[in-house]
Amino acid sequence: MRPQLVLLTCSAAGGDWQNALPAAVAVELVHNFSLIHDDIQDNSPIRRGRETVWKRWGIPQAINAGDAMFTLAHLDTPPPESMESQLLQMVVDYLSDISPVSLAPSNPLYQLYQYVVGFEVHRYLDSMDGAQSGKPELIIALDAEDPARLLGFALYLPYVDDPDACALLYLAVQASHRRQGTGRAMVEAMLARYPHGEVACVASKVPYFQSLGFQPLAARGPQVVMNTRSQPSSGLVAVQDLEPIFKSQEVRQIHSYLVKQHGAQAMSDAEKSRDQLLDELAQQARHLTQTSSTANRLH
Repeated sequence: MRPQLVLLTCSAAGGDWQNALPAAVAVELVHNFSLIHDDIQDNSPIRRGRETVWKRWGIPQAINAGDAMFTLAHLDTPPPESMESQLLQMVVDYLSDISPVSLAPSNPLYQLYQYVVGFEVHRYLDSMDGAQSGKPELIIALDAEDPARLLGFALYLPYVDDPDACALLYLAVQASHRRQGTGRAMVEAMLARYPHGEVACVASKVPYFQSLGFQPLAARGPQVVMNTRSQPSSGLVAVQDLEPIFKSQEVRQIHSYLVKQHGAQAMSDAEKSRDQLLDELAQQARHLTQTSSTANRLH
């Protein structure tokens, strides 16, 4: 209601409502911030049928989350065009960080995967425009001094038939704003809505997600599946099918361009390097989950 009033006021005054989006977001953030802190002050354990942030995560974390809400926004509809373009640029810039195929930029296939993952995320954002169950949701981190500037995002899918569960698909933070709690704040905001969270990541990122309350459950290809609980959700998630993207004319054109640019032998070597990397990541994922399972049995 509060953001809508801001947008309607702008429109009624003859302005473009899209230009008022940062102000509308700011109003909602201030309100959400006040609710988190109000729950602490009122010692309220429940809000809207769910545990309050301080009750689930403790007062220090709730205070931090409340402070961070000044720069966080939750979206369940497609982001404005300016935000989407910044988000997709982050996907392209940080592909090695967020993709299960952690290719180095020096690999000739890197450009192809930039397109594939970027288009996948674009399709997720487009599918936010609907009323279907399990559609994607988004937490975005905005610059406190310039709310029109995107600092990070967490894209996730709620589980169908499990109102407490979600799967984190992509998490990214601008390099200039890492190690400042931005990623943690976005994940905690997601878990405040869906406490039964799941994420799949390469083995090197497991310690980070462990610090956020996730635990390794199983290996899935080159990734470790982690969860905030000891069992995965029994619900379903509406993941994008990547096969049509890989078979698309655009991907074929990109591949043809790369062959002309680098040569057939270089592209063949790039594919072998990718496959070797995936095998190594899969081995690391299996080893980590086996080690974690053994440690849990001993305890």
